[in-house]
Amino acid sequence: MSFAPSHSFSFLCAAANDEETHRARRARIRARTATVDDYQAEIAAQECEVAAAVEEKEEIDSKLEASETRQAEYEKELEECKEKLAAERSPAAIVKLERKKEGLEADIVLQTIKQRSLRKQKDMLATRITEFDALKQRLGARRERAARPCLSLP
Repeated sequence: MSFAPSHSFSFLCAAANDEETHRARRARIRARTATVDDYQAEIAAQECEVAAAVEEKEEIDSKLEASETRQAEYEKELEECKEKLAAERSPAAIVKLERKKEGLEADIVLQTIKQRSLRKQKDMLATRITEFDALKQRLGARRERAARPCLSLP
């Protein structure tokens, strides 16, 4: 999905974000008294929301990937630490390695918690994106109906 904004898209996006205008437009849409322009502006607003959600999802993907990479590094370092600990005979070195091992285990737990949180955020954004897309389709259908000329009966 690519959301390369055009000049008119940027203009509609700015207009769509005016809160008072947005509320009034949504009220007209709910009351089924909206104009074609209302529907177009609301569709543009939804496209802005989708674009922002997609961008936020990409940022979360990047953070998640970085966290997974850090966790893999910690796990590798933990294994090396365990191997050194098993081979170590010096009490002072054993204490130092035990502390390092505990720190690495805590870091791994923190990364796991962070990843769980990021995945939850990502899932919520995916749901929002799906909802925005569905709303945009419904608005498009309503716009099409509103654009059709009314047939008068003789």
